[in-house]
Parts: sequence; structure tokens; C-alpha cells
Amino acid sequence: CIQLTFQPKGHGVSGDAFFLSQKENKCVCCGTYDRLTKHHIVPHMYRRHFPETAKANNHHDIVLLCVDCHKKYEQFAEELKSDFANTYDATLPYKIKGKYVTQVVTQMVKSAVIAIAKYASEIPAHILDEKKRVVSEFLGRTVTSTDICNLTNMLTQESDEIRDVHAKKILGNIDLQLFVETWRGHFVSTMKPQHMPDFWNIYRRYNDNGSADEKGV
Repeated sequence: CIQLTFQPKGHGVSGDAFFLSQKENKCVCCGTYDRLTKHHIVPHMYRRHFPETAKANNHHDIVLLCVDCHKKYEQFAEELKSDFANTYDATLPYKIKGKYVTQVVTQMVKSAVIAIAKYASEIPAHILDEKKRVVSEFLGRTVTSTDICNLTNMLTQESDEIRDVHAKKILGNIDLQLFVETWRGHFVSTMKPQHMPDFWNIYRRYNDNGSADEKGV
């Protein structure tokens, strides 16, 4: 027989239908099995400021999206972030002429901006033109040296600090459960996912770790 040398804290996820159900590796929106990415329904910029117990139990709000669906939803997500920013007077980072940069777009634009800012004189002309095209498509006009300077500044630690101030101000003035449910509901209403995991629930407690003990089982 086996004897434990410690006192178990509980029964883990025993009795939790969501955690025990089988999950498929496919996009929860369109159902494709290709080019999958992890998507945090409650954006990390907010969740990182949640209580430790909630941050450690966020599996319920991580779903699989294909690249195309992920990019599509990020645009919707920025609109909700903007709504929260306006409601709670909490400035968002990366705002350029009224346009918010999504996390996905930021990575592409950031790479191009850094290359132009640091290595413009060393990059072959055709590659430099491609980098400028990426930034121009984001801005919706021809990119200038001033744009590169502004974008470079916005992709620094200062923007991270603005993002933290934005998140903390909102989370300090809203019920966390309501906040989480708002993001879950927003994802469902905008993307209309057809392949969500069994037993996934908009109203599940944000800090529910799936423990049977917590459920009184």
C-alpha cells in the first residue's frame, strides 16, 4: 500500500464536470484544427492584477482560437477595453489618432518599427520598404519619421505603466465577478463560438479552482 507523508488539501478537480470533460484541439469558434493559438478571454493585462487564487485558476478562461479568429476577436476586444476606459476615465496605452493597437498587431508593428528605427541604413531597400508597408497599413497612411519615433516611444516601459494604471483603476471600481462575466459574454456575443468546451459557463466563479471541496461535495 501507499502511505502519504502529507495531508492532502482536498480532492482536486474531482466532481468538476468542466475540468474532467474531454477538450478538443480545435478553434472554439470555427472548428478548424489548424494554426491554433491560446486565447485568454479575460485579457492578461487585467488578469495579472487579480488575486493570486484567481490567477492560479484561470483554465476556464483560456480557449483555443485559430489565428484568423484570434485577430478578428482582438478588434472586438479593443472596443470593450475602450468602453471600460471611457466609463472609468482610465487611459489606454498605444492610442494613435484614435486607434488602439491590439496585442496581436502590436507584435507585428513593433518588429517593423524597431527594424526601421535601429537598422534603416543597414536594411536592403526592398526589406525596408516592406517594413514601412506594415507600419503604413496600421496607420492607414504613409509612415513618417515622426510616426516611427512616436511608435517607438509607445512600445516602451512607459506604455506598460499606462496599461497597469488603466487596469488597476478599472478593477478597483468594479466587481471582479461582473468584470469576468462581461468579458465572457462579450466573447460569446461577438464571436458566437460553436465549439466551446462542454460545461463552460459564463457565470462560473472567477476564482473557482474546480475543487470538489469548494463546491461542498
